[in-house]
Amino acid sequence: MEKKERKKPVGYYNYTVILTYVGFCAGFYGIVQAVSGNVYIALICLMISGVCDMFDGTIAAMRERTKEEKAFGSYIDSLSDMVCFGLLPGSILYGFGVKDFWGYAVMIFFALAALIRLAYFDVQELFADRKEGEKRTHFIGLPVTNAAIFLPGLMAIDLFVGLDYSMVYLAGLVLVGAAFVTPFKMKKLYMPWLLIPAFIGLCFFAVIIIFGGKLNP
Repeated sequence: MEKKERKKPVGYYNYTVILTYVGFCAGFYGIVQAVSGNVYIALICLMISGVCDMFDGTIAAMRERTKEEKAFGSYIDSLSDMVCFGLLPGSILYGFGVKDFWGYAVMIFFALAALIRLAYFDVQELFADRKEGEKRTHFIGLPVTNAAIFLPGLMAIDLFVGLDYSMVYLAGLVLVGAAFVTPFKMKKLYMPWLLIPAFIGLCFFAVIIIFGGKLNP
């Protein structure tokens, strides 16, 4: 009697993609909170997603992976980034109560800029002329994950300045979205240099945690 071949589940579930999955869940929950008007929790979710994305590559490099696993990790990372850093930030503007024509235009612009940026990055990676194991040295345009530092940071600063939170955030979306598709070079950071933006993000996170309740409309 022939032994039946064990069927493998669809997808990959080793520890190299766990942070990506956690970041995606945080991003999705953040969208739910944002559309419910709870921008305080939504901003926290955005920053959690940013932390997960910052270190998922470092963790993935700790394991010897097949070509299929590497490709899956790359694609699932981009798909998660679109949710966490392409859709969630715009949802937060909606949570602030900006629901007029210009508000929707900015939300769409930001999401579209993130979509284009992520697709462009994937294409560049696919046709990159680099040797096996050679690391990327720089990015063209602002990586979408930087939204997890710049936008909460803007809100953390504004908590002390006292301007119109929704309008400051709207302006931030326009500037960050434009930076996604602006062709400038940005150095890619690796450990231990990644700890610098991580520390800055931690400071913003602490401010949002302590004072962020004021941001809810």
